[in-house]
Amino acid sequence: FVVIGRLVPEKGISRVIEILGDVRKEKPVHLHIIGRRERSAHAREIGELCRRNRDWVHLEGEKYGPEKAEFLARHKYGISGCRNEAFGIAVAEMVKAGSLVWVPDGGGQKEIVAHPGLVYSDRDHAVSLILAALGEPAAAAALRYHLEARADLFSSGRFAEEMRGIVRGFLAEKHVRFA
Repeated sequence: FVVIGRLVPEKGISRVIEILGDVRKEKPVHLHIIGRRERSAHAREIGELCRRNRDWVHLEGEKYGPEKAEFLARHKYGISGCRNEAFGIAVAEMVKAGSLVWVPDGGGQKEIVAHPGLVYSDRDHAVSLILAALGEPAAAAALRYHLEARADLFSSGRFAEEMRGIVRGFLAEKHVRFA
């Protein structure tokens, strides 16, 4: 599993560690935390959680560009702990990388995954959804197929083409012509 986010309370990193700790009672998963190491009491708490669980929780620090994309592509699963993320670019990045990604029921990130099997309401619900996918290859394949179909929605190419369309529409309304 991968979680992406700054080490601040609202990102819910400790919640993710708790969820996956429960999953580990049945399945041997591990977690990589990608994000900026803040200088705060909360970041120190996360660091301590990582140390106590160092056999399966790895604090990776910041990753950008190709390094981040390659890292995500090497992992099958993603998770978010942020309850009310406005959009969730990290979730979109993980979906684009081909990961199954579970998100809390709040904010825009649930619109990214757009599937009840990937949206959890609380810790126990998250554990049950994850274990259902990990325990049933056909269910995991169906979820992965669903997310593959959604991945193009978050591509830079699509974004650029939609922006060009908006500009063309605006210019057409104003009767502006370019050579």
